Amino acid sequence: MSASWLKTKSQEWIDRVKKRGFFYWVRLFITVLIVQSLVTWADNHGLITDSRYAFYRLLQRLDHHPSYDQSTVVITVDDDEYYKGALQERIPIKRDYLAHLIEKLDVAEAKVIALDFDLRSPSPDGNPVESPDYAPETHELLETIKQVAVRRQIVLPRTVWKQNGEYVTNSDIYDGFDFGSAHVFKGYIALPYERLEIPLTLKLKGDVPLDSFSMAIVRAFQSKALDYLPQKDRAPYASFISEKDFDHRSAHEVLTGDPDTLHDKVSGHIVIIGAAWRKWAFGTGSRVDLHPTPMGSMPGAYLHANYVEAILGNRTYPLLSIYVVKAVEWIVVVAMALGFAATETPAWKPVVVVVSWLLLLLFTYFSFVNLGHVFDLFVPAISVTVHWVFEHFYEGFQKKAAAP
Repeated sequence: MSASWLKTKSQEWIDRVKKRGFFYWVRLFITVLIVQSLVTWADNHGLITDSRYAFYRLLQRLDHHPSYDQSTVVITVDDDEYYKGALQERIPIKRDYLAHLIEKLDVAEAKVIALDFDLRSPSPDGNPVESPDYAPETHELLETIKQVAVRRQIVLPRTVWKQNGEYVTNSDIYDGFDFGSAHVFKGYIALPYERLEIPLTLKLKGDVPLDSFSMAIVRAFQSKALDYLPQKDRAPYASFISEKDFDHRSAHEVLTGDPDTLHDKVSGHIVIIGAAWRKWAFGTGSRVDLHPTPMGSMPGAYLHANYVEAILGNRTYPLLSIYVVKAVEWIVVVAMALGFAATETPAWKPVVVVVSWLLLLLFTYFSFVNLGHVFDLFVPAISVTVHWVFEHFYEGFQKKAAAP
């Protein structure tokens, strides 16, 4: 392959591109804008969420580094306890019940015990901090936490709210209580809209930092793991553990099961306790605190567990600038458009389409594995493909119109 041959072919390619004319590129630009606007609208209305998650699952299956939990056990309060057991459908959940769970996990020597329950006060300003009817059981919970925190790390949820454009904390039932230990950590349990982004430090009013619930858990378990997190409010990661792949025990098993078996399962581990009973009655309706994820809907406790495992496994990445993302998308548009514009032989055009899409899949997989980012490269690819189809019929129409 001589230099002169390459020069000749390059000049032929450039000439074919130039022949397309100004309005060819104008039509391409308009097509891209229309398709991207339609996709954005569909995305905002949740119409393509399932497709995105299906593509994500494909990428994860192709990943040669599968993810699984190594440090976390999820314990859920299920229908039997909530509807037929001691809880008696109570909202808020009985505080003494949570105290008994903590006591059992203390005996089983769990290293970190995290409560994924709403513990907010009946009034945001803490007046009162707790309803009088619940005060005795709340006191029992707080005293239990104080005693267990001498030996274990405890993580509690912090309630936050947005007020006048700034985040502030609302009162929680433990406000004003002296736990007497540095082993009690707090973090906000609000989950991000984008499930593949780990919630990080939230800046409260007055620039006061507050850990997310998952960060607080990691801080309690292995604080050095936080040193690798980006200095942002959120960070993407490139793998998601399904609910069935987590070590799981029901609250009923914790309270009534064999202590030795429980010890073998949770000793030295992180334990996240959350809700998973059905909404309406025993076995009726979807589970409470259910959230859509790329691996199917799952209770919030499993999302927090995912974030914890991603941080501990150093599977987080810096958040890419929107300008970088848009630049990559437009580079894809231009590269594909030039390839289509330079292909005059009709038989080769479908080949160019197929090769372009395969290259995009390869690039997206590389980005997913190495950058933790799934580029929406198929949006510009669809745009250029739609434009190519339009031009194919448009050129055919022109030829017919020009024929004598």
